[in-house]
Amino acid sequence: DAIVARVNFFGWSLSGKRSLSEFFYNHLSAGEACNGFADIWFCPLFVGDLAEILVRMLEKGLSGLYHVVGSEALTKYEFGLRIARQFGFDENLVHPISVDGSGLTARRSHNLRLSVHKLSTDLGLDIPGVSTGIAKFYTQFVQGYPQKMRSYAQVNK
Repeated sequence: DAIVARVNFFGWSLSGKRSLSEFFYNHLSAGEACNGFADIWFCPLFVGDLAEILVRMLEKGLSGLYHVVGSEALTKYEFGLRIARQFGFDENLVHPISVDGSGLTARRSHNLRLSVHKLSTDLGLDIPGVSTGIAKFYTQFVQGYPQKMRSYAQVNK
């Protein structure tokens, strides 16, 4: 009777350093070069969309295993380029690299793609893609959401 949700999401965090979107934003806004894995495919979903989908799943009484990810697969490098484009940053600061030569200790899968067909069918709706999510991520920035998040973290210290 439970929902097991496999997720991969991005958005603003209390620390400002938790998600891949913040990694790219922080480096690019400072004019710093950063690397993006050109050989790792994933399906990121904006955290606000994730929350809405989870609520809908509960309202519908769903249970079982679901992939609650974005409907679009892209590389982490391409994700960085899209963040750069959305914010008007220099795309040339995002460099494509291979995860295999990155020096990371833990091995990582190159294919993190998951199908949202079951989720979409059971909810009767289209699952948002990464472009929609990045636009919402940007809108939150313009509205001062990251600063609000950090102020909440300061209050709780």
